[in-house]
Amino acid sequence: MYETQARAQGTTWKTITLSLPPDTAVPVPAGQWQRQDGRILATYTPEELTLSVKLALEEKRRHLQTRLERELDALAAATGCDDTQADQLLAYWDALNAEYAATVTALAAVSQSVNSENPALDDRTATSTTDTTTCKNRAV
Repeated sequence: MYETQARAQGTTWKTITLSLPPDTAVPVPAGQWQRQDGRILATYTPEELTLSVKLALEEKRRHLQTRLERELDALAAATGCDDTQADQLLAYWDALNAEYAATVTALAAVSQSVNSENPALDDRTATSTTDTTTCKNRAV
């Protein structure tokens, strides 16, 4: 927001001071930071801030990639599947979930149609819908 306002006035900012949490992943410029009330106050130029955020995002990407690889290895070990087979199983699972969702939607439409023709069934259908939801949640 500050940068947008500054551009509207025809100027650009030269430095900005940010109050960061003590466990921040964003690198701080050497000699341009201090601790205050348990937080880190860091002053950045536009270039320094851009580079710091880029480095933090790259580190986060590496962390997520490593985590994903560990999870895929655990899946392979638990199922005895290699990566290709695991991908096929996950695709099959997604297809089954989509088919299930379409079936539930179709059943709900039929149920609504029946209820509109027979108002006395509204209470029984509501109980049935709740039971279906409970079963769905247990299965997942």
